[in-house]
Amino acid sequence: MIHLLMYVFLSVAPPRAAQIHVELPGDTIDLRGRMGAAETAQYLADKQICHLKNGALLVRIHSRNKVAEAVMRNGDKLLGEELLRKQRERNRDIYEAFEKHWDFCPVYFFEAEASKAVKDIHRENIIFLGEELKRDPEIRFPQGNFLTAEFGTLPESRSDVFELRYMQENGEWMVELHNNPDKSAGNFSAFHIMSNHFSRLSSPFPYFVRTYDDLVFRRQPSAAIRKMNKRLHEFAKGCK
Repeated sequence: MIHLLMYVFLSVAPPRAAQIHVELPGDTIDLRGRMGAAETAQYLADKQICHLKNGALLVRIHSRNKVAEAVMRNGDKLLGEELLRKQRERNRDIYEAFEKHWDFCPVYFFEAEASKAVKDIHRENIIFLGEELKRDPEIRFPQGNFLTAEFGTLPESRSDVFELRYMQENGEWMVELHNNPDKSAGNFSAFHIMSNHFSRLSSPFPYFVRTYDDLVFRRQPSAAIRKMNKRLHEFAKGCK
């Protein structure tokens, strides 16, 4: 069963190397400089794909409520209502695309109010939604590894450091600090997968599928999800 979970996404720039501050329980290992860029990229991709295959994907759903409210306050009620209608339709398309075309791992959807809880891995502070998009306090997200994802603009990767956060077999969290193997620009529309604290991933992990939202013949959610699902299955063949 696919569930939805609500969260708030805070637009905070990734930390620079001198600002690394990890608050998760467990151990932190600084592996910066021990591997080259290509070796680091492959190591991170191998770890992350297995974390996802054996864990879950949390997909961010945008509501555009604040944008619509601002438009309505400026006197254009019809435009605000149209923005909300189109976003609801797109969210439904995304949800249905996962139901029909995704089988790589369990999927949970989330919106604005619980982003800090997701980022800090405080599951007790998260309010989930059921299939009818209504809050259901009985739904519990299982302990374990997860990655996040969304439809939107692929962000730039600006941090010098990448934090690999994952749960070990003993249930304790581990944080590895690596030199970021990919600090390239983004700024194009895509369905893209991020870390469990919303950091952009790097190749060779197949972390994005372009959606061409600025073009007339844009890729629909069903096609993007189907393509991503296939890529992940192919990339994860070495995972146990």
